Amino acid sequence: MRISPAKKNYIICVTAENFGIIPSEINKYVTIDEKTKIIPYVVNIYDFEIVTNECKTIDEFWDYLDFRMKNADVVTGVDELDIFGFYKKRGNVKISVEDLMILNYTLEFDQKYSALDKERFKKV
Repeated sequence: MRISPAKKNYIICVTAENFGIIPSEINKYVTIDEKTKIIPYVVNIYDFEIVTNECKTIDEFWDYLDFRMKNADVVTGVDELDIFGFYKKRGNVKISVEDLMILNYTLEFDQKYSALDKERFKKV
C-alpha cells in the first residue's frame, strides 16, 4: 500500500472482537514499514466508539493516536480504555518505567457507558 505524503498518516484497524493485550503490543505481531514507521492503532469497535465519543475534538483524537504511536514500544494494557484514561489524565506524554502496565483508568468509562446502555435498553 502506498501512503500519500501528508503532514501525518495513521493506520487504524477496528475489529469486532476484543483481542486482549495484542492491540497494545501490535508491533510484536505485524511488521512495521521501515519507510513510514506508522504503527497501526488496533482497537475493538466498542472501545473505539467510546474513545471517539470522549475526544472533544478531532485534534484531540489525532493527539491520542500520536500518544499511542509514541508509546507503542513500551505501553502494555489489557484494556484500551485504561490506556485512553491514562492519556486523558496525563496527556500526550512519553510513558515512564513506572507506568509500563497501565491499569485502573477504565472504571469511569465503564460506569458512564454502562448507565447509558441501561437507558437505551429501557426505551426498547
